[in-house]
Amino acid sequence: MKVLKEISWKSRGYAIVALLVVLAPCVAPAGAMVNVWRILAEPEGEIIGNQTFVVVTAYMDVYSEDKVTFSPDNTLRMWTDLADPVWYPQLSYEGKITDLPLRSTRTIVLSSWDLSYPAGGREALKVTVKGWAPGVGSDQQKTLIHIAEESPRGIVNHTEKSRVATVLFRSGVLREEIPEVPTGSLHINSAPPGARIFLEGVDKGVTPATLDRVPAGNCSFTLSLPGYHNATLSVSVLARQTVEVSTQLVESTGSSTGSLVIETTPAGAAVTLDGNEQGTTPCTIDALTPGFHTLVVSHDGYQPFEGEVKIAAGGTSSKSVHLLPAASPEMASISTSREQGVTEVSITSSPPAADVVVDGEYKGLTPVRLYSLSPGTHTVELTLPFCTNYRETFTLSPGEHREITHAFSFGEFQVPGVDAIWGFLSGLKIGLPSLSGGEEEEKSDTGPTDREKAYEELLKQVGDGEG
Repeated sequence: MKVLKEISWKSRGYAIVALLVVLAPCVAPAGAMVNVWRILAEPEGEIIGNQTFVVVTAYMDVYSEDKVTFSPDNTLRMWTDLADPVWYPQLSYEGKITDLPLRSTRTIVLSSWDLSYPAGGREALKVTVKGWAPGVGSDQQKTLIHIAEESPRGIVNHTEKSRVATVLFRSGVLREEIPEVPTGSLHINSAPPGARIFLEGVDKGVTPATLDRVPAGNCSFTLSLPGYHNATLSVSVLARQTVEVSTQLVESTGSSTGSLVIETTPAGAAVTLDGNEQGTTPCTIDALTPGFHTLVVSHDGYQPFEGEVKIAAGGTSSKSVHLLPAASPEMASISTSREQGVTEVSITSSPPAADVVVDGEYKGLTPVRLYSLSPGTHTVELTLPFCTNYRETFTLSPGEHREITHAFSFGEFQVPGVDAIWGFLSGLKIGLPSLSGGEEEEKSDTGPTDREKAYEELLKQVGDGEG
């Protein structure tokens, strides 16, 4: 019996050593750094309290030393004095842009889940916060944005950056609500290059050029180059995306007719101009009389497009159409429900597969979308094993569409008990949600569940030291 006890304690000693190895990346600080290299603020002139709408954009690099990723223990914390702020975080890695969920609080925290990237790489992070200058009783210095990388021992050296401004006091002023208009970007090329760009009649430089903060929706611009016909192009700008536009300029010939080039996404759409079929996209229609023409584009499975195009004598006009998918019966039902005042709540989490309980009733695992909540006050609670529960109370108006999202961070990570770790190291699965060391779950032939996949990913990242 004594020998068996010695063997048992010796095995548990090995298990504790193995645990320290697994959790070592979470305890030891990794050599990741955040470099804030530019902060812009608009407007650059007077900022009047409770009247001026302010837009602040910070550009930074998240990079690693010694080929280690962003530390799972660290977070990137940002806060502002602006009133009613909305944060727009955007990641860029090897040319791929990822928009993180919007936040609408004074302080936001990006965790290692948000900032994960391959070891030894460099990641660009752009964060924009929009809000109103806070109301003040006298001229005061206020912080437009404050950025710092934090570890369990405090702020990481050389990462703390701020942008401050003087907010002026003016008595008797009230702010005017400015509607938030989503914007995108246009990257314009021409052959030959050097053509001057006129967007809605405003000179925007010469090709090639990228135009930022263009209001989402349909817009038109004209390219002008001496010796060539003006080219007028229409394009659909997509919110928070860059649309590529290229065109071949036509040398001046004195012709009394014009041409129209039509492209669609997806291609293969049927084209009708002034009621006459013209084939499928992409296509070019020549010998058109100057003036306005009616264009109809249709494609199976997509909503038809109808609009007017303007043709100039001797010129070539281009029309780029981004077709929208046709509404499914389910989405049509949702649209009808919204018109009738039915609410809609979308709940997501990072990582996914968190339990969702609304008003004490279980609703499934994230992501979930609820259409049955009545207008009024509700409470949602998200739970994920090893992490601190998240709870939020919100009020729904009739017909309101609300999005709720929460990122569980390693800063909230709860170390499981020794018995649970002993069970895991012995090859047993961890129970849901309580951790029992000696009982093995019944195995299923249907493959891992969403929750099991989330566990595997969580444990893998703890073991590898990745965020």
